[in-house]
Amino acid sequence: MFHKRMIGGVSAILVTLTLTANLSGCATKAARYDYQPGRDFSTLKTYALAPPSVNGGATTLSDARIENAIRLFMQNKGFQMVDKAKADVWSTWRIKVEKEIRRNGISYGFGYGVASGRTGVGISLGTRPPAEEVMRGKLVLEMVDPQNSNVIWSAEAARPLSENDTPAAKEAEIRKLVGEMLQNFPPKDA
Repeated sequence: MFHKRMIGGVSAILVTLTLTANLSGCATKAARYDYQPGRDFSTLKTYALAPPSVNGGATTLSDARIENAIRLFMQNKGFQMVDKAKADVWSTWRIKVEKEIRRNGISYGFGYGVASGRTGVGISLGTRPPAEEVMRGKLVLEMVDPQNSNVIWSAEAARPLSENDTPAAKEAEIRKLVGEMLQNFPPKDA
């Protein structure tokens, strides 16, 4: 009787721990945030877009998508877009490029062992699948103080931008990502 209760109790604990681990794994943060401590964000009412100055000043398709998403979510938060000279804060962004090693394919292994009595000798040989270095980009949003050009708030996406999507899928991904990142602007605990 005691044995059955113990097994039932252990099973319940294992199920609870498994569910907790699975649910907490799904609750990943959309971004990593940082901001200037002591800054009064409540005074910020207006913003201007300050696109990154790369590609000789040309606006890329991703830049246009990011700009549209920032406009949408800043407007929803009650911020007014103004000229750069009149803005309380500048909103800028960049794509942070990181290297990722991908292994595709199958690895093979072979082992051989000989045992005699209590002793044995074994040899194994294995191969690794071919590896390729892939560059992945993570979106970084920053809010900059126009008085001194210092970053006062930043968010770095937790996941890289996906590859090989259609234009509509890229638009949806960037809009969702920017919305998630701007949920913590202005920071609630500042």
